[in-house]
Parts: sequence; C-alpha cells; structure tokens
Amino acid sequence: MIKKCFVCGNKFYVTPFRMETAKYCSQKCFSVINQGKKHYKWNGGIKKHSAGYILIFYPTHPFADCDGYVLKHRIVMEKQMGRYLKRKEIVHHINGIKNDNRIKNLKLFSSQKEHAKINTLFVKGNQINKGRIPWNKGIPRSIETKKKISISRKGHIPWNKGIHTGIIPKTAFKKGHHASPETEFKKGYNYQLPCSI
Repeated sequence: MIKKCFVCGNKFYVTPFRMETAKYCSQKCFSVINQGKKHYKWNGGIKKHSAGYILIFYPTHPFADCDGYVLKHRIVMEKQMGRYLKRKEIVHHINGIKNDNRIKNLKLFSSQKEHAKINTLFVKGNQINKGRIPWNKGIPRSIETKKKISISRKGHIPWNKGIHTGIIPKTAFKKGHHASPETEFKKGYNYQLPCSI
C-alpha cells in the first residue's frame, strides 16, 4: 500500500496494519514535524544538560547542536559582548555553580588552555577537596595493619611471576614451594605454564 508523507510529500510503501498510523516516510520527516513547540517533551525551550548546564532552544544560532540547543551561559556572554563567541572561547562560572548564569558570575577565556590554568587553581583552593584522599595515595592504614599485611605476604609468589618466560621463578624453589630445579628437570617435568589468554 502506498501513502503520501505529511512533510515532504513523497510516496512511501506501508504494510496493511500500518495504513492507519503511518504518516511520515522517514525518521527525518518525523523529527522535523515533532521539533520545538510541537515536541511532546517541550518545556518552553529550556532543558538541563547531564553535566548541570542550562540549554536554550535557539535553532538559528550558528553553533546550535543537532537538536537546536545552545548553552545558556554562552548566550548570556554573547549578549554582553555584542557578538557570537568563537568555538574555542570558554565561558567560566566563577562560583562553580553551573546553572548560575548571571553576567557577574561569568568570565570569558580565549582558549581551553587559559581556562585550565584558572580552573586548576580554583579546584586546589576549594573547600570541598580538603580532607579528601587523592585516588593515587592509597588507603590510610595503621602501623599494626601494615605489619599484619607484611607478615601475611611472606612466602607469597606474585601472580605474574613467570608468565612471560613460561618458567617458574627461582625464588619459588628457595621458598620451598617446589623441589629443586635439578630434581624437577631430572623427572622431566615441563615448565610451560598453561596459557589461557
């Protein structure tokens, strides 16, 4: 069965059970008709980004995303400057609150490099980071716990010893885990480790 698209006017084929519901020839035509105020999730042209920024529906903006939205703090700065911002220009929130788009809370940087310099200084001096343990410092342990860990590791063979060469390390023979290398070789054992990788 053939129907005519409501948007572009092209004819398209539909199965009989879709004869009543099919209105558009493609997803592109469907998205054109259901964009902006006609979309079922329309919220006055304002939505919140997953990172916390506010987005404004502004489809005529030269740097709008594929859905026609632009970051609000960029629009506020553009109105203040009287021109469109360049792609590489970065708008910084001074107080760190991403949805606080007052002009006195925004600062313009000419590049990401400049913004990174100021942003790292802001993060280092921030009260939020005080008392936190950096990811690369490990877990703070008491002296007693450290002693218990070192005792439990005595005689332990690390899991990755001998993997690359296929030979059991000599330290294993010294610790008494295996017979001496000479007796093992006399018995004719194969020292190739099973490779499951």
